[in-house]
Amino acid sequence: MLLLLDQEEMVRINKTRISSQYNDYQICVDDVENLGSFIEVEVLIPDADADKSDQVQEELFTFLTSLGISPDDRATVGYNTLLLAKKNEKQS
Repeated sequence: MLLLLDQEEMVRINKTRISSQYNDYQICVDDVENLGSFIEVEVLIPDADADKSDQVQEELFTFLTSLGISPDDRATVGYNTLLLAKKNEKQS
């Protein structure tokens, strides 16, 4: 499809995902080829509680810290961006 739209593939993401539930948390552990392992934890909150999002995020960081994961390890960009950056590092 990309070729028909005159587009080219820049990066291909190959990952294995394991999903689980703990209390209200949805937990996903991704193993991404050429990047490593990542954990994603989320909890859905009703729109009426949107003002509590900072509190919920702090809860999630506390949970991750209890697993030995520092907030400093947080990835703020997607796998595609991380893979492109890694590819560019190798070419430099």
